[in-house]
Amino acid sequence: KAVGQSLERGLMQLTRRTATRELGVVWEQAFNIHTNVDAGARYLMTLVERTQSVKKALRLYNGGGDEEYVTRVMRRYQSIDSALRGDVGACKVAF
Repeated sequence: KAVGQSLERGLMQLTRRTATRELGVVWEQAFNIHTNVDAGARYLMTLVERTQSVKKALRLYNGGGDEEYVTRVMRRYQSIDSALRGDVGACKVAF
C-alpha cells in the first residue's frame, strides 16, 4: 500500500482532506485502486478546469510542486501518449 510522507494514500496519493471533503471518498476506501484512481482523476480534472492549465493543475495537485516535478510529469505523459499512438521509440524518454 502506497503511503506518502504526509500520509497520502494510494497510487494517486490522495490526502485525507481532499479525498473526504472535496471528493466524497470514504477514507477507509482510499487504498482501493478503482476508488483512488477515480478520485485522483476527478480532482486533477477539477484543478485543470479551475486553472485552465494542465501545468498549473499539476503544481496544485502536488501541493505547489516545483517546475521540475511538472516537467517530469509532462515528459512522461508525452512519452506514454506517443506510445499509445504507435511511436514506441518515444517510450524511452519517460523512464
